[in-house]
Amino acid sequence: MKNDLIFSFITLLIFLHTATQAQEEPDAVLDWDGNALLLGESYYVVPIVPIINVRASGLLPFVVSKENCRYGVSQTLSGVGVSMNFSLIVTPYNHLLSRKKTAPTEFAVPENVDLDISFSTSVGCGPSDRWKSDYDNATEQYFVMIGAEPRKNPPGIIGEAFQIRKVGIPGTYEFVFCPQTCFSCVRKCHAVGIVVQGGVRRLVVSTTGEAFFPFSFRKYLPEHAMD
Repeated sequence: MKNDLIFSFITLLIFLHTATQAQEEPDAVLDWDGNALLLGESYYVVPIVPIINVRASGLLPFVVSKENCRYGVSQTLSGVGVSMNFSLIVTPYNHLLSRKKTAPTEFAVPENVDLDISFSTSVGCGPSDRWKSDYDNATEQYFVMIGAEPRKNPPGIIGEAFQIRKVGIPGTYEFVFCPQTCFSCVRKCHAVGIVVQGGVRRLVVSTTGEAFFPFSFRKYLPEHAMD
């Protein structure tokens, strides 16, 4: 009788663990061909909503201050822009996600999970090529910049992180910025949108919800660089 109870209890724990994993496991981000984005591969973003009287396309770095090695992220007015890469931020949860493969050696990029984002082309200065958010006193806005500092947060605290969130129709996404400054803090994610500053279409963390930037992903191929 005692052994039966122990066996039933263990079976229940296994069932609850499996059910929780199935419920929490996020979908993979898809490119416009319906294929999962892969960690370590390079992708362009392709805007979904055309802008009236403006020919705008993908994203690329732009110089805010070369002397101070300050680079922002902008939307190019022509061409496909610069491709980008994604990597999982190391957390116990993300470590479990990293075991989910689309093929024997391929790992998918999940939705709604903390990521580091960087362009595949380095700006050549600064502590890193990872995206970050910087507050601009003049405009009172948080712009997406390049050059995040190395992570030195205590265990359980992410700090700055971006995620990819599905919007609207399948294959349509937006970037969101999800900071975490303390272990007990409630995380609130803000959509990343586009604002025009000095004639430049810049990526900004939209704390008011007014700016938006829906897009799809296109896998990088060498011939795309000539588009």
